[in-house]
Amino acid sequence: MSPVGEVPRFVPLSADYPVCVPPTIDAPIALAALLLAVVVIAVLLFGILRLKHRLATANARLETIEAGYDDELRALAVQDELTGLPTRRVFADRLEQAITIADRRASPLAVMFLELAFIARVADDYGRAAGDELVRQATERIRAAIRASDTVARLNGDEFVVMLPEVDGRTETEEVARRIIESVEEPYTVEGFQLRTAASIGIAMRMDGEDSDTVVSRADAAMALATRAGHNHYCVNGREPIAV
Repeated sequence: MSPVGEVPRFVPLSADYPVCVPPTIDAPIALAALLLAVVVIAVLLFGILRLKHRLATANARLETIEAGYDDELRALAVQDELTGLPTRRVFADRLEQAITIADRRASPLAVMFLELAFIARVADDYGRAAGDELVRQATERIRAAIRASDTVARLNGDEFVVMLPEVDGRTETEEVARRIIESVEEPYTVEGFQLRTAASIGIAMRMDGEDSDTVVSRADAAMALATRAGHNHYCVNGREPIAV
């Protein structure tokens, strides 16, 4: 051992001192390892790209489904699913527009509330599908009975509302009501059965300056009077119901 403070001297290597030499790697093995690493990386990249493709496809399908749902919701907002008639919302918009035109032109306007009878009974006795078919057929007859300029909408299961813009007064309005009642009461063939329904109609002739809510409310009240009087009656402005 060197004395303290003395710089140690290097000892020359000799056979008595083993030398650690790093192991050499065979070239073919190194190449194989490199190729394996490349393959692994390529597989990982392919998996990532495939996953991204699947995610993109799934997102596209979801967007298509959502678009379809949006279209269905928009259709349901403006069109009754069973009859294809305008909904209450669409009717309200058209009534507001018709009132604006009526005020500008000083022209008469009428609103009808219509209730079909026996629909619930038919559904109970013959099944819901038969009740729905009866409503559809009755709807077609109502459409055929009104004028091309009129609007009919379905409010619920057996109630409808009709708007007659620029109508030629009470006389023409009552003619339309009678046509509807006479057409609706004719027998129907549904699933091989002869079925019948009947209509009760309430009519409100719009007064000067009257808003949509008021005229609709008066038509609804008139329909209640017609219903209490019996089937195939109509009532104008709350007066005595008239049988058809």
